[in-house]
Amino acid sequence: MKKKPISFKNSFATTCLLMAWLPSAGLADWSGGYAGLSLGQSTSGEMSADDEGFTDVSTFETDPILSAFGGYQIQQGLIIYGGEIEIARQTNVDQRFDDGDELSFDASFIDLKARAGYDLGYSMVYGVLGYSQVNAEAAAGEDVDFDGASFGLGVDYQFNDQFTLGAEYLARRTTGTNDDGIDADVDFDTLAVRASFNF
Repeated sequence: MKKKPISFKNSFATTCLLMAWLPSAGLADWSGGYAGLSLGQSTSGEMSADDEGFTDVSTFETDPILSAFGGYQIQQGLIIYGGEIEIARQTNVDQRFDDGDELSFDASFIDLKARAGYDLGYSMVYGVLGYSQVNAEAAAGEDVDFDGASFGLGVDYQFNDQFTLGAEYLARRTTGTNDDGIDADVDFDTLAVRASFNF
């Protein structure tokens, strides 16, 4: 049985608080491009499928998720805004149905994000609103695409002009249709620690 990522959630919360309240000697410059990697963990995942009038509900359990991201942001006064793309590949996702059946599949994520934040010195808090696409590849060969809205919150701390460490919560609300013509809604939330280089 897989252990629930309780320690990861506690570490995430502690990281957010520390980065938001770290003292600043002056204002950082948040303008420019950036690229980096993130390590995340699913906090909740659920699929609701409408099959001939009956609704099947299943939940997901995943290993840590590694992703790459890049973006550009502009600072005007204390307000920072910009855009970002994040791509992730997740293997061995376990799907568990209400009737006890299980299914394993691989998943790919593409998240397009609009970000708006507030400068706290060398720390920045921000909100995310965007579009997410999820591709699920089952072992039996079934390939299903889901897409929809995403939203979240994050915090970044700029250690110097080149390096930023951050943490982000992202919720995805997507829909799709499988090969059998069954409509499904997929909700998938993640917490992630992020490290990026600024240029």
